[in-house]
Amino acid sequence: VPQVDAATLHLGPADLGAYVGGLQIVAVDINAPAQNQPVHINAQVTMARTPVSLTATVGAAASLLAQKATAPVPLELILRAGDANLTVTGTVAHPEALSGADLMVNASIPNLAALSALAHRPLPALTQIALQSHLSDANGGFEHGATLQGLKLTTAQGDLAGDIGAVNGPPPALTGNLHAGRIDADASLAAIGKP
Repeated sequence: VPQVDAATLHLGPADLGAYVGGLQIVAVDINAPAQNQPVHINAQVTMARTPVSLTATVGAAASLLAQKATAPVPLELILRAGDANLTVTGTVAHPEALSGADLMVNASIPNLAALSALAHRPLPALTQIALQSHLSDANGGFEHGATLQGLKLTTAQGDLAGDIGAVNGPPPALTGNLHAGRIDADASLAAIGKP
């Protein structure tokens, strides 16, 4: 079997709406320059008429293809949808099992309602959303659950801070300890709108 030292993949404009509603590929580029070099991913698509882009740098190709990683694999990911953006940085100890995550998550969403088309349902008009947290997986990987520690969520309508974890049972469970320093109930109800 030949050894592949480097690889590039380019996908040009494509209409995938027949498979995923409203998905239009603008361009996707994946570059693995060498077995011991990070893999770079750049993707630009349009979903439900909303521009979405992904930029990611992942650990060396050799570690991603290994049956078991010998060292934590670094990850840096930036996802943008309209004016909203999500950044994830850190490491994953066992990418082959999606376990051992040690990740920092930061998100900024000027107006949640602007993402309603992507969610295929009306979203509340919560504004000036900023989120920071540390993300880790449950024992056995993300398929068993995840934990957000040191969560800090601020919006124009209020704020939340604390820890929260989800376990994929059985039975499924959600546990946490959250504190709100400020809640504008009138503004929150106005943002949510009619049930």
